[in-house]
Amino acid sequence: MSDLFVDNIKHQSSQGSGTITLGTSGEKIGLASGAEFSNITGQNYPAFYARKTGNQNLSRAAITKITTFTTDEIDTDSAFDGTTFTVPVAGKYMVGCQLRFYFGDAGNDGEVANIYLYKNGAYHMQSFLQFGSISRSLSTFTGQLNMIIDLAVDDTVEVYGRLADNSASGTLKITETHSFFQAYRIGA
Repeated sequence: MSDLFVDNIKHQSSQGSGTITLGTSGEKIGLASGAEFSNITGQNYPAFYARKTGNQNLSRAAITKITTFTTDEIDTDSAFDGTTFTVPVAGKYMVGCQLRFYFGDAGNDGEVANIYLYKNGAYHMQSFLQFGSISRSLSTFTGQLNMIIDLAVDDTVEVYGRLADNSASGTLKITETHSFFQAYRIGA
């Protein structure tokens, strides 16, 4: 085995284009212990993570777009506008959200909460949460929806929520506490 000492490896055209190949099919490229990659792009990017910064009231049994994800903790490609993720790079994405539902005073049997993911303005997937007699004392419940989805450039992804409460009164809402929306690319 020989050692090769260099500071830079560039494609022969030196124009910033072309492919430099290391190794051949079936070989592995390893890093020495403690060595790290730098300036590598494309690993789990684009990505965003946003928390809710305000409560949002819901109409009883209505599917409502969740619109108050306004704190971008991470937004690598400026692709999230507070309500909608617009895909900048095609690929498979892990998309997830968590919503904290509030249904006023202690709950009743048969209350149902749903989280919906919409792709390009249309229903794509949902979670279904139903409260039974064991949850009568609850006034809040946190639900999640996570999935891998194939997305093209300019596809949009949004979160909707629904809370159907058997009681005739009380405020129904999504709370800012423990509610978030996120996505990141996992591959081509």
